[in-house]
Amino acid sequence: MADRYPMGVRLDMAKRHRGLVVPDVIPNTILQYMVTGRLKTLLEKEAGVEIEFLPFMLYNHKGRVAAQDCFIANVIGTQDCADMTRTRGEKSIVSPGQFEALFLLYLTPDKIPADAKLFRPSVMPRLLIIRDDLRATLERSEITGIRYIAMGEKCRVVG
Repeated sequence: MADRYPMGVRLDMAKRHRGLVVPDVIPNTILQYMVTGRLKTLLEKEAGVEIEFLPFMLYNHKGRVAAQDCFIANVIGTQDCADMTRTRGEKSIVSPGQFEALFLLYLTPDKIPADAKLFRPSVMPRLLIIRDDLRATLERSEITGIRYIAMGEKCRVVG
């Protein structure tokens, strides 16, 4: 995607977000993982996976730069590791083998590569799975803006 990504991308914060502090994982309505440069550096060092980082500048509601060093983090590839006997959700009619929404996700650990600290499950590629050791690193580094859902925790994740 980087070969088609334009230079100098500017994204504007929603008017309802008037905070002065930009979290490390930036909430957005386009369903992309947007991160600060601080989180990018940490992921490059710790994630153990190929990630394509596409730069952009974030502007606030006054048209001023809120954060210069921001990136869309595109984790490359998926892992076929969902325990389909225990996972619950609404199956996709458009993409067979995938879910439109997940209510409960279980993984089969022996299907996950040992070095995969961050990955997308093939049943819902929009979702990112963070292994516990990477989570501990992110928490130690006081990374902000992440909401974790434990394996087997009831949830509603829409793809």
